[in-house]
Amino acid sequence: GKDSDDSSSIRTVQLSHPTAPNECMAYDTSLIASAVLMVDCTSPVTTSSSSSSIPVDHWEILDVTSDLFLLRHKESQLCIPKNPEDPEQPFDCFRYSGEGEAIADSINGLVDCDSGLAATIGIEDTTGALYLYNTDCLGEIAPGHDTDVIFMSYKRVAAQEGDGDGTQIIMWGERVIMEMEELVKQHNFQAEWSFLDV
Repeated sequence: GKDSDDSSSIRTVQLSHPTAPNECMAYDTSLIASAVLMVDCTSPVTTSSSSSSIPVDHWEILDVTSDLFLLRHKESQLCIPKNPEDPEQPFDCFRYSGEGEAIADSINGLVDCDSGLAATIGIEDTTGALYLYNTDCLGEIAPGHDTDVIFMSYKRVAAQEGDGDGTQIIMWGERVIMEMEELVKQHNFQAEWSFLDV
């Protein structure tokens, strides 16, 4: 329970990209789809639905092992899910099993950190990339390595004029996306993360 948590020992951070330190990852509870997105972290919004003054861009790092962790949203106390499209379901191994496909799914909500549905995340030291480590995929349809799935943001280009402002949203996607130069340029894909302690 909450009482057993020694909150003083939990590291609280903001997540941004080294290329854009003024934008931080946040969770918007009012959104049903693409609920995890980048916001201006110099003046982060606090959700109107609660009297809490914890900014929506504060995240807690919950250690699973010495180098793997869960990312818990501080205000809601919910975690980043393994399955981005359908957070209440296990990771969809079949969806990510295609050869040469570039699958990417925005995160449609967070999950109870103890549910077994939360993403276990690892950092690759050289690139600052965050990888999914507990997809539990087995057999022939598995990608082979959990580390094929990477955490990144991209600017969702508006479908037509007046259709949004091309919000920078967060997703899980196949690592191969980062090698597609045109796609990366067009959508401003970012996979290198920096953690700022708060």
